[in-house]
Amino acid sequence: MKIGNIGRLDPDLRTQGISGLTHGAKMEEEVWSEFYGNPERLAFESEQLLAELTLQNMDEYADIQTDDLPQGKEREVLIKQRVNQSFF
Repeated sequence: MKIGNIGRLDPDLRTQGISGLTHGAKMEEEVWSEFYGNPERLAFESEQLLAELTLQNMDEYADIQTDDLPQGKEREVLIKQRVNQSFF
């Protein structure tokens, strides 16, 4: 729900006709005002907070090894879908 509250402040969502949740807290407005237009700073500060919470050095926390990640693939799937059901 928190992201929906923040979504109400996003002008890009408004242009798409998405309003987000209508009621929110003052803190969401403060966070939006502080970080809107500066996603790099938001990413850095959030990584810094996560490192502190996990008692790790930020370099260790943010060091993600991507060499061993499996290759993404696609597959075709045939599914059976129930339609026009009046009783569950």
